Amino acid sequence: MKSMQRQQGVTAIGWLLIIILAVSIVLFFIRLVPMYIEGYNVKAVVEGLAEDPDLRGKPSSAIHRSLMKRLDINMVTSVEPDDIYISREKDHYLVDVEFEVRRNLVGNLDLVAYFNYTSQVPLK
Repeated sequence: MKSMQRQQGVTAIGWLLIIILAVSIVLFFIRLVPMYIEGYNVKAVVEGLAEDPDLRGKPSSAIHRSLMKRLDINMVTSVEPDDIYISREKDHYLVDVEFEVRRNLVGNLDLVAYFNYTSQVPLK
């Protein structure tokens, strides 16, 4: 008679469950990482607006055009022109980019990430 102490290992069903779990985790990160890379690109572009001396003293339409061009150069496809809000404050423009990214995970399940970045572009 064999005792429980001598029996070791994982059954075929156990291996199948481990493989399914590993593939699910890898699939999740394959879909999630590009969303955050795109969000990081948007953050870099929005923060770069405040450091650009060519935009100082320009109207909000020029800031909007410059932002859309920079997003296009960085291959950001999730930000639409309606996602950009520019308001004038006392001594600066407040640029707010608010958008969400949806990616299909499996079947009718989606991953949704919401991003909101703000920057101040000086008037002078």
